[in-house]
Amino acid sequence: MIFQALGARYGFGAAVKHAFARGTEADSEKLRQALVKRYGGEAVLYQKGRAALAAAVRLATNGQGGKVAISGLTCYSVVQAVEAADCTPVFVDIRESDLQFGAKELEAAIKKHADIKAVVVQNMLGIPADIAAIQKLADKTGIVIIEDLAHSAGAQYADGREVGTVGDITMLSFGRDKAIDSVNGGALVVRNHKNPLAFPVIMPSSSWQFRDHIYPLIAWLTRVLYPVKLGRYVMGASIKAGLVVRSADGEVDETLCLPHWQAKLAHEQVTSLTTAAVRRRQKAQEYQALLKYLLPNGMGQVGEAPVRVPLVVDNRDEVVSHLGTRGVQVNDIWYDVPVSPQRFYDRVHYPVGECPNAVRIAAKLVNLPTHGRISNADIEYISKLVREVARV
Repeated sequence: MIFQALGARYGFGAAVKHAFARGTEADSEKLRQALVKRYGGEAVLYQKGRAALAAAVRLATNGQGGKVAISGLTCYSVVQAVEAADCTPVFVDIRESDLQFGAKELEAAIKKHADIKAVVVQNMLGIPADIAAIQKLADKTGIVIIEDLAHSAGAQYADGREVGTVGDITMLSFGRDKAIDSVNGGALVVRNHKNPLAFPVIMPSSSWQFRDHIYPLIAWLTRVLYPVKLGRYVMGASIKAGLVVRSADGEVDETLCLPHWQAKLAHEQVTSLTTAAVRRRQKAQEYQALLKYLLPNGMGQVGEAPVRVPLVVDNRDEVVSHLGTRGVQVNDIWYDVPVSPQRFYDRVHYPVGECPNAVRIAAKLVNLPTHGRISNADIEYISKLVREVARV
């Protein structure tokens, strides 16, 4: 079977390597230095990406609260991080062309909410935002740009600058299925700050680290047993037993640092980031050649490196079901509601009337895998199945 998520980038060998990974303080320092070399500034490592984002928001607002502009199509972890920094998220509607907001949409939000102090540029799914126009507006208004690289590490903006090198602060997530994946983790790279940075020094508990060690193996077993209807039971039992934490669950804790062994794994991926981004770009281009009429028309930028390729279809459930019955699992959707996952959506009090594009697209979005274990033949097969049923 072909999987989009469930640790799909980990084959058995990689899962075993992850389970027995070890590291030292020197590995954490190597990761910090690699991030500084690539993005400039000063780097701080965290146990979770959402903690890094909360720290970024706190720095951007000088710890004084206020409002922060975020994408109208996003993850609950982003909302959680903004609120953990004692700030209020302002949802900015996206464009259908590229699933991002641009300077026009951001400016409208700033006019409506005069106390917006910062903006999180999410680069949704690895499709770069129009950073030049956003930067021009930020210079004019004085708001701080936080670049979110969870989906887009290694990509380039249309003007040739690498994603993560433009704003005042860059945040990276090393969570499951992200552009850099060590199951958990995050980093902050700060290029423009006045106050000393706080470096977390508390290691996550041994139980947290054990869960992170074994997740790829549990996910691998789940995938292997999925065709015989046992995979879901394996994952369900693992969640119930506390061996797997569901995506977006948990709190924001800025005091916990990234374990050295995960820093070592993340460093390996940072050093090969350009190659990985080129590979994702090539896979996206293959999908685009076969499914162009179903993709947002703003895709196809020179430097984009989609961690998943988005389709916008009128019959999402039918497409997902059709693929699933033919051995392609794409039911882990980013994002099936404007703030995903569904179980947290009611907590957000989402302004439906202010973000009509995000609401409409969230009901139609399907995304397809570009991870390293997807072959050209897989892409041709997936695209064939999509063409059989997709409607626009």
